[in-house]
Amino acid sequence: MQMKYLKLLWKLYRLKKNTGKTPARIRKLQEKKLRKMLAYAYEHSDYYRKSFEQAGIGRENIADTPLSAFPVIDKKLLTIL
Repeated sequence: MQMKYLKLLWKLYRLKKNTGKTPARIRKLQEKKLRKMLAYAYEHSDYYRKSFEQAGIGRENIADTPLSAFPVIDKKLLTIL
């Protein structure tokens, strides 16, 4: 029980740190985390690597490619695979 309480306090602390951030700063952090996920997907998934490469996106330019250039992968497409 104590561990759940500590975990909850830690999450609350991390969320409260965001209350003073500007919307622009929050968007920047969100984009940084998204690009980290995109890089992980590229490195660990043949499907995503092929999809990115077909869109002209390689490992070296994931960080500076506009997000609008990444292929859209929706639920309908995933159910086909």
